[in-house]
Amino acid sequence: MLKMKCSSCEKEIRSPLLAEIGSISCPHCQMDIPVNDVIVSAKGYSYHRDDLIKRQFRYKTLIAEVTKERELLENGPASSAVSIKSLDRFLATLEEMMAGARDHLRIEFDRHMPVAYKTKQLSSSGRLLNLSMQGACLEAEGGNQLPKKKAAIALRFSLPGEQNSVILNGTVAWIKKPLKKKNPYPLIGVNFTPLDPDVHAALWTFISHSATAS
Repeated sequence: MLKMKCSSCEKEIRSPLLAEIGSISCPHCQMDIPVNDVIVSAKGYSYHRDDLIKRQFRYKTLIAEVTKERELLENGPASSAVSIKSLDRFLATLEEMMAGARDHLRIEFDRHMPVAYKTKQLSSSGRLLNLSMQGACLEAEGGNQLPKKKAAIALRFSLPGEQNSVILNGTVAWIKKPLKKKNPYPLIGVNFTPLDPDVHAALWTFISHSATAS
């Protein structure tokens, strides 16, 4: 969660949109104030967002090490379930903190969100996992051919509650191989190229409404 203190009434403002906007209307005093001194809060921990951004590399390295340790424990014949559960909680806290340090809010989908993707070499489909104004992460269907990194790619899907589909063009930023249990299918990260104004407006409306409704 992102939060800050109103410079007018000094009451706390909580909103996931604080990473996206330059000013916000305070829900307490209704004054329009600039977004400053944002705090990232996760499971009892708080960190100034600017400090967290400066130290992103360290925390990303820590997440990678914790993930590796968790996999070793899971595959170990004598590993304690208590230890694995504790690492899962620690990893979830780190990932939530790092999510608050991102420059752009991502909407996570907890239900099946079909997406079709196409490059010059292939056409395939999968499931949309998250979406921001700058990019998306999708899960490829098992056994399907994967695009190449840096390849131009087009995503086609329908936003929840909308009948018409949108097409978002971008490039493949990264590909993660499947893990045995946690992620059984490959993941594809996409960075969008500049969006058409109408698509940009529709995407922002969906993301901002989803964020404030959660």
